Amino acid sequence: MVKKTKQAKAQARAKAIAKARAKSKARTKSFQKAVNRANSTAISPMWSTDSNVLASGTFNIKDLLFGDVMRPKDNRFAAESSPDCYYLLKVELQHWPHPVWHRLVLHATDHFYRLQSKILSAMDFELDHLSSFFVGANTYDSRQEFCTCTHKPGDFEPDYEIGQVLGTNKGMQLTLLYDFGDNWNFLITLEEILDAPEDLPADTVMHEGGHVDQYPFYDMD
Repeated sequence: MVKKTKQAKAQARAKAIAKARAKSKARTKSFQKAVNRANSTAISPMWSTDSNVLASGTFNIKDLLFGDVMRPKDNRFAAESSPDCYYLLKVELQHWPHPVWHRLVLHATDHFYRLQSKILSAMDFELDHLSSFFVGANTYDSRQEFCTCTHKPGDFEPDYEIGQVLGTNKGMQLTLLYDFGDNWNFLITLEEILDAPEDLPADTVMHEGGHVDQYPFYDMD
């Protein structure tokens, strides 16, 4: 009886995930059709901050949505060097009814793609949505967004090392905004700077709250 119940739950979860993916693909396909229709339509660059685009006088919808017209490449950390150390990071799921957090250990030269992969793996999430990293906890302030993927899940631009941003600033916080539809917010805090991963105290608690369902709001029928 217990085995059948587990199988039923697993089948229902798989069905919910498949349903969510189907909806996402349908929205993407519909959106892409609209972009293709408007791709050659010239519009005024009234919001552009790109001097080349401003000089040209016009740009198309595709440039606006997927290019660097609205959001020029962020180079604020490009000149920074990563320290030769490891980070103990605490990752906390925000806006959840009970505490859910994990601690991760990464080298400062690891890139943000790896940080996101480890966060999603710890939370038992799948990498199938776009995302962005922000300095601090406010994901509504676009000025704090420094690393984003708008074309393919996990394909971040710029491709910073995490040490270029965190440096040796113990206590510094970042936020991963994952899935621009469901808006999962993961607050990342630099707790300790280590010479080696084994420098962690033996009694360090690495997680609390377990996993959460990535698609909790879809019908299970």
